[in-house]
Amino acid sequence: MSIYAPVVADLGYFEAWDLWLRGRSVLGYELLGVPILWWGRVGEILSFISGALILIELVGADKLAR
Repeated sequence: MSIYAPVVADLGYFEAWDLWLRGRSVLGYELLGVPILWWGRVGEILSFISGALILIELVGADKLAR
């Protein structure tokens, strides 16, 4: 038994944006065969990695290696 909503429909890119912009929940939908929840998780991971890379660039890799 899953705690998530069952997959209702596979959305296209613009359909997903349309639902999101209208304030409707996109939980339970898929985009390109992947649940929207996982797209959000991938986005969070990429955001963290990009922030870490910016900090490394600002501080300098040589200072972090010490």
